[in-house]
Amino acid sequence: MDPAKSHLRDLLFGQMKAQILRTGIKLGVFVVIDTEPKSAEEIVTTLDIDPDHGYRLLRALSYLDVLTESNGMFSLTSAGEYLTEDHPHTFKDYFLFEVSQTNSSLWPHLPSSIEDGEQNTFVREFGEPLFDHLDSNPEVATLFNDGMESYSRLHGAEIQELLNGIEITEKSHVCDIGGGYGYLLCTLLFTHQSLTGTVFEQPEIVEHETQHLATEFGVADRCSYVAGDMFEAVPSADVYFLKHIIHDWNDTQAIQILTTIREHAPDDAQLVLIEHVLPESSSPHFASLYDMQMIVWTNGRERTPGEYASLLEQSGWEYNETTFDENDLLGAVKATTMPC
Repeated sequence: MDPAKSHLRDLLFGQMKAQILRTGIKLGVFVVIDTEPKSAEEIVTTLDIDPDHGYRLLRALSYLDVLTESNGMFSLTSAGEYLTEDHPHTFKDYFLFEVSQTNSSLWPHLPSSIEDGEQNTFVREFGEPLFDHLDSNPEVATLFNDGMESYSRLHGAEIQELLNGIEITEKSHVCDIGGGYGYLLCTLLFTHQSLTGTVFEQPEIVEHETQHLATEFGVADRCSYVAGDMFEAVPSADVYFLKHIIHDWNDTQAIQILTTIREHAPDDAQLVLIEHVLPESSSPHFASLYDMQMIVWTNGRERTPGEYASLLEQSGWEYNETTFDENDLLGAVKATTMPC
């Protein structure tokens, strides 16, 4: 087939592929098929699903290269391993978030949002902004928060690469603003044994957080969870991390968040924003794709290093540099405090 036609076909069937993967996750295929190959009969019997339809699903998952079939036996591919529950960089929960009914219901609004320039897709569909909706819908909030933790785990190696370039003394106190369940901070505390840290999050998350990640990483004695509103006040710290936070907000709101942090930061504090940073050039980049998600979920946007520098300098921070992981997927925007 003409490569151009093949490319368009893959784009066209993208949603179908995602729903097939979702079905495999939901039915437990990636739980039953672990390290040992299993026959189709054993898999469908364990899952208690129709044998014919079950085999057809397994065959489709093999085409998608998350399973492989050999002599009637199915096993996980390296890609399929990321969809298991216990993989250290599991993609499962973020995948379920992306293919959820909540997310799917937003995308039909994209044409009108692009046409009229009104970035209120979530309000159009649900009658309230994203974070208000999460406050009033615990099931959606759990889906969202689990997805964000999963996305952090998926990019664990890239994030670690970016963190290795941050100047942190072993006596530093680190605050992860909007840190969710604490994966980023716990990873950092595990690597730097004398660091202490705080996950700063909304009360709804902190109230239900049982420090399972801090316990998993063995850092519970050095990791605390503090509830609050980043628009109003944040804890004092030597280093602040904000991973995929600023891109959720428009420029005015982003400046307000960054200004609040500066007002509560010591004069020698560091700030690190981890985002999908757009290149200054016009070359294609994954961040331009993720920017569409910002339109349908939030009133924010993905930004270039220069745009982040402008936000920082309007908020009392001195922009230092932006570094990227080796795959150019994530960027770390670094800043230090300006004198008050």
